[in-house]
Amino acid sequence: MSEDERFESYLRNFRPLPPSPPPRRRARGNVRRFVISVSAAAGILIAALVGFHFRAKPRYPSRTSEDVQTANSIPLAEPLTAGGANAALFRNSSVKAALDELAFSLRSNPLSAGQVSALELLGEEKR
Repeated sequence: MSEDERFESYLRNFRPLPPSPPPRRRARGNVRRFVISVSAAAGILIAALVGFHFRAKPRYPSRTSEDVQTANSIPLAEPLTAGGANAALFRNSSVKAALDELAFSLRSNPLSAGQVSALELLGEEKR
């Protein structure tokens, strides 16, 4: 038998294998729906918390010119340092009170009589 005949007989006996089943895929639709649902719930929760935070009460009470004059007359006790800020946090009952204490104690040179600070001028309403 020649080589060509052997090759022909081999090709005649060739039987292709049955195809294997396709790989099982996870249901991506369910995973996507879950991720979208969790993201939407988190977004709604964040929006509700932010809305509640800003609706609760105004953050900054209105200041009068008397408050500004009082703040301008407070002399500087010590320079602002991390240790001083930390001590102010421990001395006060809330962070807001500590920040108010630090903010109003920063005036290094009190204004003399007849002088007005730039912040006071900017804070006045035009009539």
